Amino acid sequence: MSDEVCYSTVVFANPGTAYEAKKEEETIYARVRSTATVQTVHPTGPTEKKEEEIPYADMRSEQTAPPPGTQCASIEKSRLSVPSSCRVAAVCLGLLSVLLLTAIIVLCVYSYPRLRSDIKNLTLTNHMLQADIDNLTIALGHLSKEKTEAEAERDILNQTYTMLLQYFPVESYCPVKNGTQERTCHPCLPGWIEFNSTQKCYYFSTERKNWIDSRIACKRLDADLVIIKNAEEQAFISQKIEQYGSLQWEGYWIGVTDAVTEGTWVWVDSTPMTTSFWDYTEPNDIHNEDCATTIKRKGPLRSWHDISCSNSYRWICETKALKGSN
Repeated sequence: MSDEVCYSTVVFANPGTAYEAKKEEETIYARVRSTATVQTVHPTGPTEKKEEEIPYADMRSEQTAPPPGTQCASIEKSRLSVPSSCRVAAVCLGLLSVLLLTAIIVLCVYSYPRLRSDIKNLTLTNHMLQADIDNLTIALGHLSKEKTEAEAERDILNQTYTMLLQYFPVESYCPVKNGTQERTCHPCLPGWIEFNSTQKCYYFSTERKNWIDSRIACKRLDADLVIIKNAEEQAFISQKIEQYGSLQWEGYWIGVTDAVTEGTWVWVDSTPMTTSFWDYTEPNDIHNEDCATTIKRKGPLRSWHDISCSNSYRWICETKALKGSN
C-alpha cells in the first residue's frame, strides 16, 4: 500500500507599501493535508479503496504590522533606551561649549579697548618710523653725494701724490725709521737749517764758487740763492755764517744783483730790493762789482758788500719749509 501525499501551494504574502521599510511581513501557510489510501478487504467482496483524509493542524503564522500610532512610540522608546553615559557626555560637551563661548566673549570685551589703544600706538609709532626712514633716506643721499665728492678728491690727491713722488725727494724729507716701515717727515732736508719766522730752510755751503755757479748749485737742490727781506732774517743768517778766509770780506753769496741795470739791485725772483743791509761804504762798484755777499761782522745789519760776480766764495741757498711735517 502506498500513501499518496498532496502538498498545497505555500504563499508568502507581504502586505504593506514599499515606503514602510520596517513593517513586519505576514506569512501565511495554506492548509496542508495528507491523503492516504486505505484498502479494505471484505471477505465477501472486492477490496475497496478508501481515502482517508488525515488533517494536519492548520499552520498559520501571521505577523501583522503594528498599528499606525505605535511606530513613533517604538522609535521614541528606542531613543530613550540610549545608555546614560552617552547622555552625560553630551551634557558635559554642551556645558563646555557654553563656558568656552562665555570665556571668548569676556576676553574680547576685556581686551578690545586695550587692543584698540595698542593699535593706535602702533600706528603712531609706524608714522614716526616712516618719518625717520624718510630722514635717513635724505641723509643717505647727502652721504652718497659727499662720498662721491670725497672719492673724486681722493683720486686727485692720488694723482698729485704720484706726481710728487716723481719729483719730490720723499726719501730725503721723510726717511724710514730704523727697523720699521714708518716715515717721519722733517720741514728741511738733512744739512739744512729751518727758520720758523720765515718758514724757510737755509743751506750754508762749505765750497767756493762764483755767483752764477753758486746759483746753479742751489737750483740743483730745488732752491735758489737766499733772498733777505727783513732785519730778523738778516740777523739769523749773520749768526749762522762764519769767517772762513784770510780776508774779512770773504763772505757768502746772496741772491741780489745789478748786472742788468747798474745801480738797480734786483733779487733772483725778479722783485726789486727795498730793504738792504750794506756796509757803510757799500755798494761802491770799484771793480765792476754787480753781485753781493754778506760777511761775518759784529754789526749784522751792516754786512753786505758788492763784489765781482766772478770771484769764488761760499753761498747760501734757501727753499720753503715742508708744511705739515712732524
